[in-house]
Amino acid sequence: MSGRFSKAPYRTAAIEALQFLAPALAEITIRSIGDLPLFSPDREEQHIPNLAALVSLLRDADGLVIASSEYTHGTGGPMKNALDGLVSGVDFPDQPIMLMNTSLRASHAQYALKALLTTMSGNFIDVAGNFYQRLKPFFRETRMLTE
Repeated sequence: MSGRFSKAPYRTAAIEALQFLAPALAEITIRSIGDLPLFSPDREEQHIPNLAALVSLLRDADGLVIASSEYTHGTGGPMKNALDGLVSGVDFPDQPIMLMNTSLRASHAQYALKALLTTMSGNFIDVAGNFYQRLKPFFRETRMLTE
């Protein structure tokens, strides 16, 4: 899940790079969260097709990669909204999660996101670390990143 809607966000590009660099046996699906309605606990019993599609992907997944932007030292609204929609489900707890941070300066959101996901019983895989430095050559080679 990429938490940004701009035309060419680094977060989505990082997940696309992960798709490109992943072993052949790994299938990485990028899911937009921009079409999810605002979360409301009053709607939890309703069938919301876009949320049901996200839950279905999560149910069938072996893990979850999250690349979220930072706004005012916290997790961005779109990502928080998507996670709020998943919090009461049975498919999220113990899901292996890899957090990707594409900015050297955006550490606050990572801490806030990790705290949020810990509350949701996420199982962290700490191999991602700060992907920006590792993926910078890939971005330059594919022209995803320019000076």
